[in-house]
Amino acid sequence: MFLHIDLDAFFINAARTKEPSLRGVSAAVISGNCVDIFGDFLPPGMVLSASYEARAKGIKCTMQAATAQKIDPQIKLVSTDFALYKKLSKEVFNVLYDYTNEIEKYSIDEYFLDLRGTSWDNKPSALASIIKNRIESELALPCSLGTAPHKWWAKLATSLAKPAGIKHISSFDEISSVLLRDFAGAGKASLDKLNKEGIITLNDAKNSRPSFERLGKAGLSLWEHICGSSGDFLRKENAPKSLSIARTFERVFDRTELKRRIRILAKHLHIDLAEQNLVPKKLEIRFAYEHSKTTSHTFSADKEFTQTTLASEFWQNFCALDNSPRLGVVYISLGSSDFSGQKGLFWQQKSNKQKALDDALLKLQNKYGSGLI
Repeated sequence: MFLHIDLDAFFINAARTKEPSLRGVSAAVISGNCVDIFGDFLPPGMVLSASYEARAKGIKCTMQAATAQKIDPQIKLVSTDFALYKKLSKEVFNVLYDYTNEIEKYSIDEYFLDLRGTSWDNKPSALASIIKNRIESELALPCSLGTAPHKWWAKLATSLAKPAGIKHISSFDEISSVLLRDFAGAGKASLDKLNKEGIITLNDAKNSRPSFERLGKAGLSLWEHICGSSGDFLRKENAPKSLSIARTFERVFDRTELKRRIRILAKHLHIDLAEQNLVPKKLEIRFAYEHSKTTSHTFSADKEFTQTTLASEFWQNFCALDNSPRLGVVYISLGSSDFSGQKGLFWQQKSNKQKALDDALLKLQNKYGSGLI
């Protein structure tokens, strides 16, 4: 059996764990309306997550914040808090790990569990109830869960159980009348083509393999997911192939200010690398002038790996590429790749004292925020 869990309205319910006054009222998490990592104020943007109270009034994701306020003048708008989302997501994972290590983190608020070979394989609904109660009581996060003999049926079961429910699907007959548009993986373009051929329900889909084959490999994969005939397996997290951080902003002419922004980006990249214990062999800087193509350069990571020296390397490479110093820059990206399990020159030159300082700094930034230092 497979179990799927989805944290309901995750961003806004995460905010409620810090601010109880948001509970039971119309509220939404929006982009912007905050100061970014450079100290620039970002104006209110769009709705990223809306409470069910807000949805009942017509508030939807991707709606502009100003529009949401016109629809519901009493709505409470909250800025994003990605450090909180990351923390809670990890805590949910730890709860799930108490029952099996066969876990796929599908997104920051969704997980799959493969129960085959565990004592829960014959009683998935019981485990779903236990997990739901723990997450809601220990983390104050409402969630919906689905169980089924196939991975993607379990995800469908979760969507049918929303909000805050549990549903088990045991056979295709139980879902044959479900609309194809409600099944995960059916994109709009493909869905339009299939609907024009009269394929509306999952039962229609099951009897129309040739139509899905004409959509290519992705179409056939979708058909197999619907029929439960694909080889179900989890995609467990592997080490990333690359890590980067990028920002766009209003044009900046002052190179001293650009140096400050590169230093801030390098600090965040260093934290991400250190948290995952990743050692890059290659680094890349990309930037763009206003109304211009992006300039990029990849170079070897062959010096002491500290926040300071990392920022220095990126700045030196920026200066070497900055052929139009009179133009304003609107975009900067710092990247790392080609990770190795062996510590190369980038790490070998780091002294024990420097390593201790970096470790202490990382602990402080994890506890109090990356903006601490």
